[in-house]
Amino acid sequence: MLTKFIEGLGSKLAEQWVVALLTPAFLFWASGFGIWAYHYGWGRFIQRFAALSPPTKILVLIVGLIVVAVSALIVRRLEAPVLRLLEGYWPRVRPIKWLRRKLVGRKIDRIESMKNQWGALKVKEASGSLTSEETEELRDLEWKLHYVPSAPEQYMPTKLGNILRAAELRPSIHYGLDVIVCWPPIWMLLPAEVKKDLTDARADLDAGVRVLLWGCLFLTWSALARSWWMPLVIIALSISAITFSYFYMVVGAAEIYGSLLESAFYLYRPALYQALRWPSPSKPAEEKTIGDALTMYLWRGLYQDDQVFTAAEAKPPSPPSPTTIIVEAPEVMRELRRIVNRK
Repeated sequence: MLTKFIEGLGSKLAEQWVVALLTPAFLFWASGFGIWAYHYGWGRFIQRFAALSPPTKILVLIVGLIVVAVSALIVRRLEAPVLRLLEGYWPRVRPIKWLRRKLVGRKIDRIESMKNQWGALKVKEASGSLTSEETEELRDLEWKLHYVPSAPEQYMPTKLGNILRAAELRPSIHYGLDVIVCWPPIWMLLPAEVKKDLTDARADLDAGVRVLLWGCLFLTWSALARSWWMPLVIIALSISAITFSYFYMVVGAAEIYGSLLESAFYLYRPALYQALRWPSPSKPAEEKTIGDALTMYLWRGLYQDDQVFTAAEAKPPSPPSPTTIIVEAPEVMRELRRIVNRK
């Protein structure tokens, strides 16, 4: 009976280890173990492990799974504060405030230079004298300027911070709809496939931050190295992982996520007005004023004395079920807290 129990437990542990093999946490601990075993001696380790009894081997596997799972959970809890740091929301202490001002100043100079180049190229475009190289340069400048806030006082010290802040400010600038106030009700009105796209994009952003974190933690294994070349290899691999995860995973995912966030406001703000029975704009010139009024009504309950609701639909949309609200509320609140914390 005990033998069958141990065999069954061993098979379940094998399944869990297959899942764990696909996580950055496992790669982190496996690399640390490999460095230790390299200096300790693979042959000695294999001999000692083979001499253990089956229950002891299973216990070792259980402890290994616990270590991988707990460390992965801790890193996931650190994703939100690390993302804030990557965006440029840093502690308000004097040396860091000085560094932030310097970096923002450099951003202002660089962005203003791009705006001047863009303006000069637009003048040439209007006169029809753009070359093919200048056309490509103009498109590149327009793409870069799209991912920065419109006003210098809104600039962040990092590229990631500017991408996300630009996406969050644009609905307010164009339509008067503040993201903090209007995102939860808009989220409840989005179709399931749109919610999935947004959730997947945010998951990709979090995954990039997670890989960057593990890349930073990988540096700690240099303390185990005894040969002169091993720390250099560890540092090189760690820097490569950090660079790749930031520029190709985090920044790329932020661009996609920001574009999807803006698109949700572009496409579904009429549904927000309709669901709240708030008079919707009849022309673009009214967007900002009416959107500002709706934001103030939702945020502080303020309204004009002559404000009226529109007539209710004959078949109003059915509210989400309590189960749907329970499932979606954590996602809405998590995203809302992330945006509020950056203000």
